[in-house]
Amino acid sequence: MVGQAALFHDVGKCAIPPEILSKPGTLTPQEFDVIKSHTQLGSDRIKEMLDVLSAACSIAMCHHEKWDGSGYHGLAAEQIPPLARLVSVVDVLDALVSVRPYKSGWKIGEVFDYLKEQSGIQFDAAVVSALLAHEDEVMAIYR
Repeated sequence: MVGQAALFHDVGKCAIPPEILSKPGTLTPQEFDVIKSHTQLGSDRIKEMLDVLSAACSIAMCHHEKWDGSGYHGLAAEQIPPLARLVSVVDVLDALVSVRPYKSGWKIGEVFDYLKEQSGIQFDAAVVSALLAHEDEVMAIYR
């Protein structure tokens, strides 16, 4: 774990101007202050990434849960993290319209019908409703 974590120790240098990072001579006191800021900048960036990774873990674990509790781990309704509920609908939409070696892609209208049928059963009805409120935009993507 230390080796993996150490890979991020200088991530804050991404925010340092290249002319300071690659300066061939001695840094001025002001330039050195900028260099020193990379530790705080890196720490801040990693904290932001932790929030993203925490959400990603939740989505990865729970995106096959079903509103009625019949999913992979038996979580139901509000037990399913909100982001996983959202990704579940989008994941199924994308899987159904996509051509796979074992199936043809569905027409987007058929997918919308399926999402409506499964609203409140497989999917959070509020998420399905929110998606369907943008039906024209979604259809434009999958035409």
